[in-house]
Amino acid sequence: MPTWVLNGHVGHQRVKNFGDASYTDWKLGVTKNFANGIAVALAYYDTNADEAVYTNGYNDFLGRSTGVLSVTKAF
Repeated sequence: MPTWVLNGHVGHQRVKNFGDASYTDWKLGVTKNFANGIAVALAYYDTNADEAVYTNGYNDFLGRSTGVLSVTKAF
């Protein structure tokens, strides 16, 4: 019988002596587990990371929001 699971997470990264690099991150998602060991999950991730601090040399903001769809199989 398929099972639905609601996933949530909130975390905070504190960077000592460099407060601008500290940030909070969060996740909200849902997972459906099937009897055959397969699970399908969809999640939304985001942060309040400072764009000026978390932009790399390729001008990509590493703290941007994103969605992730995954399929896993337990053996």
